[in-house]
Amino acid sequence: MRRMGIEAIYRRSSTSKPAPGHGIDPYLLRGPAITRPNQARAMDVMYIPMARGFVYLAAVVDCFSRSRAGTHNSLKAKTRARTST
Repeated sequence: MRRMGIEAIYRRSSTSKPAPGHGIDPYLLRGPAITRPNQARAMDVMYIPMARGFVYLAAVVDCFSRSRAGTHNSLKAKTRARTST
């Protein structure tokens, strides 16, 4: 498509564009070793396009065991995520 000079007509998302003046946060897990469960967790929030809007999915993963610590899905972006301990 790029060689032919054509592109899709849908709106592109602008979620990866930083705001003007926004700095980059430091990566805090580069130095310490993760040696036990529940020492460090990672979280990701994503939106999944559906036929009538979006479904938001929040996932929490334990960095040591790489197992799922919790998930939550919602039709609204502002809800509280639940985690299992």
